[in-house]
Amino acid sequence: MGIFDKLFKKSKTTNDKTTSSQQRPDSTASQVNVNIRAPQGNIKDCDICDKSTQISEMYAFTTKEVVLNPNYWDYLFSNNPLWISSAQALIQMMRGDKSRENTEKVNHAFMVVEQLAADSNLWGVCEECTRHFPAQLKNKAKEYIKEYYLNNKLPPDAGPANMDEVRGKIGQILYFIDQEKR
Repeated sequence: MGIFDKLFKKSKTTNDKTTSSQQRPDSTASQVNVNIRAPQGNIKDCDICDKSTQISEMYAFTTKEVVLNPNYWDYLFSNNPLWISSAQALIQMMRGDKSRENTEKVNHAFMVVEQLAADSNLWGVCEECTRHFPAQLKNKAKEYIKEYYLNNKLPPDAGPANMDEVRGKIGQILYFIDQEKR
């Protein structure tokens, strides 16, 4: 999936040519490393669903816009087996079941969440995945990608997200998922 490629910096093959996925900066959080270009064939995988998409048809969202968006987490917790399992473990822990298995799943999930939140890169998102974002934000994301390619200009809030805010959004989503199951 796109998020795992984003996390583990896998190489992608596009039109029989290899392009590397986004890389995180190793220095300060204020440094923003933007690498959404895919020079071979102008195709990049969506960072949410992993669908190969022409860059000209993509939208560029900041890390904050993605990981602070409850719809993003709802999508992951509903569609990805690893995240579904993590969500179930988190809900069980919220209900008081602090078994070793649940604790390990939750710890691993939050390790991944912290890596996502710390990412300073822009997220390349396909048209289909923009449905997880408000229309106003989608319009801004289209402008972000244009500004980046035309003027090499980054969005004003590019950079990592606040982990406490991310945990709060995840908690909200899990609460609603739990309420729907009851």
